[in-house]
Amino acid sequence: MKSLSMATGVALLSFATHSFACCSDDRMTRLFGAGTERGAQIVWEVASTRIDRQASWAPEDGPPPLAITKAVELGATWMRKKHPEIKEFNADQISLHSYSHTNGARSGIWYYQVDYSPVVGGNRLRGDFGVYTAIVLFDGTVVEPTTVK
Repeated sequence: MKSLSMATGVALLSFATHSFACCSDDRMTRLFGAGTERGAQIVWEVASTRIDRQASWAPEDGPPPLAITKAVELGATWMRKKHPEIKEFNADQISLHSYSHTNGARSGIWYYQVDYSPVVGGNRLRGDFGVYTAIVLFDGTVVEPTTVK
């Protein structure tokens, strides 16, 4: 895998907080959604029990339990499996998002959103927003998106 230095892509680290209604059973909880240029919506949802198994973290506690370089690596590996025709992806933007239950029952759950650009024939391409996005949980798993038309 190529070096994950700032030279391989512009990486921005931002913080965002998301609160979504959730439930005590194993219903799906939306972490993120993005509209595409073609009018579809890509959504990343996880079971509430999977959210509850994530380690808690706060920025004032020090570095996140999953290093940013590892999140980018895991996302790029997943991206290459999802798009085997493309051999290289550069991270363009990296965001760290907080998830909390709307009832305040659980806080301190964070995940990475890594947006990539595919590189084909040495040229960095741009695709629909969300198509080349990986949502990486702090346990190292990448959330599989679904497309809603």
